Amino acid sequence: MNIEKGMYIRTTDGIIAGVNENAKYNDEYVYIDRCVNYIYEADTTKIRTPYIKEVSKNLIDLIECGDWLYTEMSCCLETSGILKSVVIVDYDYLRRLKEDKEMQSWIKSIITKEQIEQHSLKVGE
Repeated sequence: MNIEKGMYIRTTDGIIAGVNENAKYNDEYVYIDRCVNYIYEADTTKIRTPYIKEVSKNLIDLIECGDWLYTEMSCCLETSGILKSVVIVDYDYLRRLKEDKEMQSWIKSIITKEQIEQHSLKVGE
């Protein structure tokens, strides 16, 4: 499988990033748009291919149940209001999201369930 510039990847630890250089899937690394998480070396722009879980040309395909989406949408045409919210993705929302281009345009950022787990404070342990 080839991973091409302009595609998106999701790693086993929940990082989603854009690919900025063509690569064969069996190459050792895939070069990404920017360093997206401190788990990788601070100055790196590459991810080792064994850690790639999914690849897609459509970012929406990499969203999973349990991920959090920060969204913004116009809520009132008269006042030009913007409704900002955080959505925790469930199966029903994910199904609607994949079918509705307008909903897709509301997404401003994604926090994956793996990132939430990595950065959460465990209470009572």
